[in-house]
Amino acid sequence: MTTDELSILADEMEAFVRAGGTFSYSEWAELDQDIKATLIAAGNRLRLEQAKMIGLAMQGQAGLARLLALEDGGDEWVRYNLSSAMNQAEEKYKK
Repeated sequence: MTTDELSILADEMEAFVRAGGTFSYSEWAELDQDIKATLIAAGNRLRLEQAKMIGLAMQGQAGLARLLALEDGGDEWVRYNLSSAMNQAEEKYKK
């Protein structure tokens, strides 16, 4: 396969894995090595992405805000930072 074909295949295989696609053992056995390698790489990328998201979510409010920012274009991250700044300002004002 050419580099361009492998790139297209990688994108398609990642979409397949993200959608929950699976193969039976007999289907897997019939796939050629390029396709198997591409599917394995797609699955690994998906698991790495999931691990990063879990790690961010476990960091508390800041991590959760960064995780949500991936979906909302940064709005939640801005809200979190504004809220933090307001809380710090209130604490200074109370002293």
